[in-house]
Amino acid sequence: DPLLDRAADPGAGAFTAYHNFTYLAKQDIRAGEELFGIAQNSFFRDRNIPSNEKYGKVDKLSQFLTDMKNEEGDEVSERTFLHALAGFKSEFLPNTDEGDMMRPLLPRNRREAREISETGSAKFHLKNSRNRSEWLRSNGICLDNIREGTSTIPQAGRGAFAKRFIPKGTVVTPAPLMHIPEIEYFSFSHPEEDETERFNDIQLLFNYCFGHNQTSWMFCPTTAAMLINHSSDSVNTEIHWGADSPSSKFSYLTETKKALARQNFTQLSFDFVATKDIRPGEEIFIDYGPEWEKAWKEHVRLWQNDVQAEAEPYKPASIMNLEVDKISRNPDDYPHHSLVCRRKPFASDQIPQTPVVEEYAVSDNFFEKDLLRKLYADDRYRWWWPCKLKDIGSNSANYTVEIYKKTISKSTSNQVILTINNFPRHNIRFVDRKYTSDIHLARGFRHKIMIPDDMFPLHWRDDYKSPKQVVKEWVEPIAHPRANITEKEYVDELRKVKCGLYIAPSTIDGAGNGVYTAVDLPRADMAIGPKISANFVFVAGDAPQPWANYDWSPDQYFMEFEGTDKMPVSVLVPGIGMMSNFHPGLVNVVGRNPVVQATLDKYKDPGAGAFSDHHSCSFVNEIPLYAGDEIFISYGDEWFEDRSHLKHVPLEKNYLQGDLITAFMLSLANIKISSSSLESLLFLITHEFVSDRRTKTVLSKLNSLAEIQQIRTVRGTAAATAERRSLEWLDENGSCIDHIYVKESTIPQAGKGGFARRPLRKDDVIIPVQMLHVRGGRDVLRRRVDIALEDSAPNILADKQYIYNYMYSHPESSVLLFPVNTGVVINHSSARMKNGKAPNAKLKWSLTDKKTQYFLNKPLEALMKEDYASIVVDFVATRDIAADEEITLDYGKEWENAWNRHVEHWEPPFPTGGIGLEGEELTILSISSKKIYEMNQNKFDEDTWTWSEDHFTVCDEIKDPLWRPLDTVAMTEYNVGTNHSGFEIAKMSETRKPCMILDGDEEEGNFDVFYFRSYETEVEENGSYYAYEFDVVENLPAESLMFVSRPLRSDQHRNDGNRFVHEIKITDSIFPEVWKDLKITDQQQEIGKS
Repeated sequence: DPLLDRAADPGAGAFTAYHNFTYLAKQDIRAGEELFGIAQNSFFRDRNIPSNEKYGKVDKLSQFLTDMKNEEGDEVSERTFLHALAGFKSEFLPNTDEGDMMRPLLPRNRREAREISETGSAKFHLKNSRNRSEWLRSNGICLDNIREGTSTIPQAGRGAFAKRFIPKGTVVTPAPLMHIPEIEYFSFSHPEEDETERFNDIQLLFNYCFGHNQTSWMFCPTTAAMLINHSSDSVNTEIHWGADSPSSKFSYLTETKKALARQNFTQLSFDFVATKDIRPGEEIFIDYGPEWEKAWKEHVRLWQNDVQAEAEPYKPASIMNLEVDKISRNPDDYPHHSLVCRRKPFASDQIPQTPVVEEYAVSDNFFEKDLLRKLYADDRYRWWWPCKLKDIGSNSANYTVEIYKKTISKSTSNQVILTINNFPRHNIRFVDRKYTSDIHLARGFRHKIMIPDDMFPLHWRDDYKSPKQVVKEWVEPIAHPRANITEKEYVDELRKVKCGLYIAPSTIDGAGNGVYTAVDLPRADMAIGPKISANFVFVAGDAPQPWANYDWSPDQYFMEFEGTDKMPVSVLVPGIGMMSNFHPGLVNVVGRNPVVQATLDKYKDPGAGAFSDHHSCSFVNEIPLYAGDEIFISYGDEWFEDRSHLKHVPLEKNYLQGDLITAFMLSLANIKISSSSLESLLFLITHEFVSDRRTKTVLSKLNSLAEIQQIRTVRGTAAATAERRSLEWLDENGSCIDHIYVKESTIPQAGKGGFARRPLRKDDVIIPVQMLHVRGGRDVLRRRVDIALEDSAPNILADKQYIYNYMYSHPESSVLLFPVNTGVVINHSSARMKNGKAPNAKLKWSLTDKKTQYFLNKPLEALMKEDYASIVVDFVATRDIAADEEITLDYGKEWENAWNRHVEHWEPPFPTGGIGLEGEELTILSISSKKIYEMNQNKFDEDTWTWSEDHFTVCDEIKDPLWRPLDTVAMTEYNVGTNHSGFEIAKMSETRKPCMILDGDEEEGNFDVFYFRSYETEVEENGSYYAYEFDVVENLPAESLMFVSRPLRSDQHRNDGNRFVHEIKITDSIFPEVWKDLKITDQQQEIGKS
């Protein structure tokens, strides 16, 4: 029943014309009983809730159990009763969702069975469905304080009126809220696309729902609160958030919108609270907000200027039913209306196979029970069916009508199910056609009711940034204005600046020195410092070595197969890899894989095996860096976790937790919470709610609001611990370490060398080099001979490791010192050699490093107690050095003489590689490390696929397995047994596994291979043993496969006396006397002579 005229009223179409929707009691209901409506069975199935059918089955079973008799006709014993009940539960109820649903409904004993028989299982399991009035007054909220009526506000339609006196502060009505996540859900798409301008594209429900401009969410009341109208002048009620539902597990006002969106039922509610005493009959008003009021006034203004007469004036169906006595057969006479005809309810809706025609007949005695008449007498859906006039009777009072199928789909639309003659006029009604009633008016007013800004949760606003979002912005790199810089521009810039990389005191307290960039690195993936070779060293001797604080995973540098599982290697990466600090919250640089390439051949070159084949190890920035930033690399969290004295040092996750807490504190500061309250809250959180010691360390730096706000400025708690240094500070407090870059040496057989990046003057410090000491004396760097090495190198001698060639020492001292930066690549040169040149660099102990000066005056025992590189030697220019000139140093006569003897007596090794592991002849002979590099440049040469004594194949471990395992019996197809060396080698790496090539497709760039895998398996009785697995993988990308030297078989492991090894001498003039622990005194010489 529309109350307004669309031709005269701007409020037409802004409220529903449907009202007086009524619920009727199906049975007597006593005061205090809970009300339950009817829902379809699908509602229960979809939610795994017992339906009426399930309760009915339980009722029948309970009745049977109660009535069960024994053979004498007496009530069965308790034992028999329980046995029957238990058997039914275990044998007849399936182990399904349905069975699990029904078991709790069954009686547990005879007493419960009797009670269920009397009351029904549904009511039995709702013990509290009836509550006393006192309990309801204490625990409930009144729902019927208001009644519907025509509003006193013009154009407002119907409104809410007080049924009784409502004191100030009383809840007028609660309103559970239906939450709708997207405002777009209110959009209405009309099927008459060519006439969409006639319709309102926002559904009417929008006008009844509450929202906020900073969210797409809407909240729609589900009670008579929908009737409460707006009046900014006569407000007597306001909305508050209601209490949480007792059944709710969460307080959804403090949960995220995402958590609320997962809920399919109302979880929130408004309480409409009286702001003053309200008299009976007084209309209830709230303030919809100034935005709503402004929108309404603008709507009225524009509507008055936009009224157009329709070609066919619209009349509501209710008016048509009053005014139209005789109905026309022509439907075009009623452009806004259709017809419905009254039939008896529950009549068939099936489409007949042949047309059915019958005479009109509706009995007033259709309902057998008075209750049914009360329930359905005015139910339009039950009684009225879509119809059309086919003919008009002679007296114009009766009609012939066609009844259409009520349930319409695309396939059944407008299908006639019945024709009825002599149909009376009073049983035919007009109804509005689809999309013609006022609620579809294109100019109908639409606006949400505004939730006051001061009550809408901040964390639900679209412009709200959660602590996680804030922290994400903090750690998100800021684009550098020169992000398009090329590699050449960067290299040229490094040549022009005074210095590109410094070592200076770290911003981390107690971390010693750190590395700083002195130029901007505007984009990610720019190489920092020289590309240096990685070096492996065998762990020898029992003394823990300082290099353990610097070593890297062999897998990362393709060195895991340089040793064996019983004699593993440590990997040292001089430069960034040994000089930079680890700040878990600020890692900005990562390492890249080295190039594995032997440049010399052990069958041709005396220098083969004397230096590392794993070269060009680079470190690159992950984010843009600015001049003055300290460089931080990751050692892995376990580096801190394994050191008990560092248990307080925060890890990345701790800084993240600190950031989240800080961002939360800042959000509170933004809504004007006092600084003293914030500081007290932070103290409470830190000392009472944070249990992680490392996170406490992060928060311990924050004691005031100013310090909290500073975190926002520097973008995070981790960033607050590291200060960007000025170039002046670096120049004053640090030393330049990038005057050298690395490339192939100009000296034959020398491998890589160091070259001047920029011109240097005589007496300039070319590079200060921290030296890492080795514990245990000179012999500690000989390889062990007490380990059986399977078939890899059965005749290995206790020879010196190649890393000796990088060590600095003195003949009269046991000390060995390893350079931790680019100083490691500086080669030997002297005028003593044929065609030799005098070196352009010399060694001097650092005069500025206090530790160095201290240890130069102490016995070696003092230095050996240090766990880190603790002394510094300066490489100093002996003359002016031009840019791009190679830097050289005199290694000493002993070294030079040893090299000359090596070259004079050097012989190539006996050729190997011509015989495969199974004794087969191989095409390729004399396999050296250089030859293996060449194999990797042409992987599809089938002559290289068979393993030899010198090489084998490895494949990257596959994270998303594509393999098909074969049992050990199937291995015989490939002539492989469990004693195959591949299974032993498989124990040495988690990153790459030994594999054999079955086939290759060069055009597609992939291989079919099988992997060797070994797994350590624990057995209670016998400890552990290895299980072997053999897996075939097809279409493995060629880049995931490489040829490598077998363990201990690369050129760097040659052990027949023809691999050069000799330490570098520190000159007598600077070597401390106190360190000469091997010096033979005059007295010792005399004793020796005697």
